[in-house]
Amino acid sequence: MDSTVIAKILADTNEKGKFLASVVTDREGFTIASAATGGQNPEMHGALVGLIQRVTNQASDQLGILPTTEFTLFDTAGNRFVCRPFFTKGIEMVLAFLIPGKDQSYRRIMSQTIEKIQQAVDI
Repeated sequence: MDSTVIAKILADTNEKGKFLASVVTDREGFTIASAATGGQNPEMHGALVGLIQRVTNQASDQLGILPTTEFTLFDTAGNRFVCRPFFTKGIEMVLAFLIPGKDQSYRRIMSQTIEKIQQAVDI
């Protein structure tokens, strides 16, 4: 898996979506690739992904509900942090975006980005 190719996909996604940062991690939150603008720290975002994954998995197990397909956090500045798990070649990964404001759309771009990452990993 070439993390530089994935990082390029993420940089293009940030530009297209006007996102502050994007990161792809494994299920534990270890960063595979990232791209950020404006002094954002993608390593911190990766750590946050790992924390979110642990909390949502524990909640799913304890409540007996199905695994989470998307999780969103809002910060006090109005930014949105969105995480979506996905699989490629049997490996669970998580794509996360830091999006300025709460009204900006992202789902189509997120789905397209996941498809591009899956294609890049399959090469």
